Parts: sequence; C-alpha cells; structure tokens
Amino acid sequence: MAYEALQSRASAGPPELASPAPEPLRCLVVDDNEGFLRAARALLEREGLEVAGVARNGAQGLQLARELRPDVILVDIFLGPDDGFELARQLYDDDPGPARAVVLISTHAEADFVDLVEASPAAGFLSKWELSASAVRDLYLQHQTEAANTPPAPPSPPGTSGTAGTVPALPSPRPAGKALPKKALPKKGKGTK
Repeated sequence: MAYEALQSRASAGPPELASPAPEPLRCLVVDDNEGFLRAARALLEREGLEVAGVARNGAQGLQLARELRPDVILVDIFLGPDDGFELARQLYDDDPGPARAVVLISTHAEADFVDLVEASPAAGFLSKWELSASAVRDLYLQHQTEAANTPPAPPSPPGTSGTAGTVPALPSPRPAGKALPKKALPKKGKGTK
C-alpha cells in the first residue's frame, strides 16, 4: 500500500539540505485512509512542510481549509463516498484566488486521470507513490507562477451587478466551448484508494 511505502521513507533519517530550507508551506491532506494520513504527515513534515491538518472526508476538508487557510491542499481522488474532483471544485469556488493550490492525489497513475485533472481547477496531480515535499513545492510554485502570469479579469460589463460576466483570476481549467470529458473513473477495486 502507498502508506506503507511512505512510512518507510518517513522513518528514514532527516533529509540532507544543500541550502537553507525555504519557509515551510502549510499543507492540508484530505484522504479517507488513516494509515496514509499518518504516513503522509510524517513524510511531509520530515521533508520540511508544515502539515496544518488532516481530514478524512470532503466536508471535513472544506471546513479545515476555511479554518486553517493552508497554502496547499492534497485531495485524494477516491475519497470514500466523496469525489475528490468535486471537492477540488468546491475548494476552488470557496477561494478562487491564487493563494492556495489544490493537488489531486491517488495510487492510480496520472494517465488514468489526465483529462479529468486538466478539466478541474486543481493545480495538478501527484501519485501517492511519488509524494514528497519537493514535488508538492514544485506544483505550488508552478501554480503561483501561472497565476502571476495570468492577466487580470476584465471589468464587468456596464449594467451588471459586478459578478455576472466576471472572469476568474486564474485561467479556465479547460478551453472555452470544450465539454467536460465523459471518461469514466477507474473502478475502485481491492487494494486501490
């Protein structure tokens, strides 16, 4: 299981740093697997991230995101009865600015979800097998760079309330006119998360 591999990496000695560590990113991990939450927290904290909190379902993740205001939120795609893609949309709708990045995670390969991840407001995807503080930092910095290079939203058309016609500060997760993909999610089977 992914959490066993993370536990092994988390119990290794402290990482060797070539230069002073940057200010730690504050992270929230949302996953329905208790063992994975413990292992991910240990690994990410050992590698220099601050894990501000963990949540076991979508409602708890949304609540903690509002309370803790983390820089990065790692969301399991298969979140028990909840849908990680839907939670990513809710988190973005709740705070659409560039201040935080939502990263989708799974034990499945990225190729299984590429269209769905691109159509979502998530900053990107990380396999649970490749989870590391440096991978999280890279996606966060990429998200910040893309947000900084996105032109500001145009003013609302005259006669509107200020919200109609408003363009989000971040680029649309899919090209205009392109429908959401109809690709089905892989079935959750024995030993998958």
